Amino acid sequence: MISVRLKVIRQVSLRCAGRSEPPLDVRVVSCVADFVDLIWVTSGDNNSPILYIVYYTDSSAEDPEELVVGSRLSARRQSSTPGTIVPAVIPTRPWVQYRHVVGTHTGVI
Repeated sequence: MISVRLKVIRQVSLRCAGRSEPPLDVRVVSCVADFVDLIWVTSGDNNSPILYIVYYTDSSAEDPEELVVGSRLSARRQSSTPGTIVPAVIPTRPWVQYRHVVGTHTGVI
């Protein structure tokens, strides 16, 4: 018979207090043929890890009103402090009209 001993080296606990607040003041800083620069201001994270998701519509798509999931940005501790400005560079194509929406997802990243 083989005996196995396991030792706990470190325990990690995650405390999610609640739903995150949506980003504030989403703005287009610059827009060129290949990319668009977006920024937004973080709001409260309710003691939870935050994933920012940039959704967009694409006028050249089969359904131009369909929201497509674009970039996903994980907020580090300094980025989740309320009032922090978060930048994102989103790839684009020439002669296509886009509409961008930034949302948050709370949970383990």
